[in-house]
Amino acid sequence: MSTMTAPEASTTPVEDRVSDTSETAATPEPGRSTAGPGASAATGAGGDAPADGQGDAGGGEVAYHLHLEREEAQVTQSALRLLIADEAHERTIRGLARDALAKVEAEPDSSGIVIVPLLPGEMKILHTAVKLLRDDLRREQADEQHVLMRVLEKLPDEHAIRAIVID
Repeated sequence: MSTMTAPEASTTPVEDRVSDTSETAATPEPGRSTAGPGASAATGAGGDAPADGQGDAGGGEVAYHLHLEREEAQVTQSALRLLIADEAHERTIRGLARDALAKVEAEPDSSGIVIVPLLPGEMKILHTAVKLLRDDLRREQADEQHVLMRVLEKLPDEHAIRAIVID
């Protein structure tokens, strides 16, 4: 059973697809971001969404809470480790990937779910790592490809990911 973290890809802006995190709100619906209605995947430092919709990729508030099952977390860790090894010369990418990896390596909760609070840049790097590994796998690795697809389905759509700027 897979816990969906993001709705199916749609043309609805990210701002309209996130749950309210006001103090009166209950625990967020499983699989939904806990960013507020005014936040987006490209929220910059300090939590203010820049007027152009593009934000600082590294700093600021958590942009997205990714809910991963154990199997999904393990495959995501492998994808991030491969990206770190491949991008060893890119200090910024390597740093964001290490930060994301540390979060994915967290202990699962009592239901076996790892909740990964991602900053915008970490989310973009994690998306890139998972997508690259999925594209590199062969047919005989179909099970792993399906797990990677489940992870990608839980992230915001590709347009939101592309809007994140990494300096």
